Amino acid sequence: NNRNVSISRFRLLLEKVGNIQIVNDNNFWKIVLGDDVFCDYHTALNYIDEATKTTVHDEEFFNKVLELLLYGPLLPNTESDYLDSFKSHYSDITIDLLHLLLHKEEFQNNDKFRLKIADSIFQHDSFNEEALRIKCSIFCRNDKMGIAKSIYDNFCKEYQTLLGEKYGLSFNDVTKEE
Repeated sequence: NNRNVSISRFRLLLEKVGNIQIVNDNNFWKIVLGDDVFCDYHTALNYIDEATKTTVHDEEFFNKVLELLLYGPLLPNTESDYLDSFKSHYSDITIDLLHLLLHKEEFQNNDKFRLKIADSIFQHDSFNEEALRIKCSIFCRNDKMGIAKSIYDNFCKEYQTLLGEKYGLSFNDVTKEE
């Protein structure tokens, strides 16, 4: 009875969003989204799947992927044990795709795109050394040493605060050309 009351309330809330149905399918509850409803999580998973299965995509496709991934991790302000595996999986596949994109030959000379990738990696993993190296190297190469040093210093400060030890690489080590 409690479940039915909760699902009824949930259905009323979802009606305000759009055409969303809660359906019981062989004792499993699922949500069916109508065409008028956009779910960034679902769309991002589809893009990630498509990006990893095929190798032919244009930059516009990857810009759409990055636009979604720049929102950051799944439900960042929600703490619940049952969500942890979904959140972890989403960040894992996101970081894997972003690392793949960083090493794609067609993006090696596209600093703007690589900065977006690094920013997105930092959204999911604030201690990612490759993202730090990419950002600092690009800013140094473009004569923006102050910005690069600030990024490095903030990374080191957060690293020290959260992990209780100093970051092991110097600014010069981080900014060596890739």
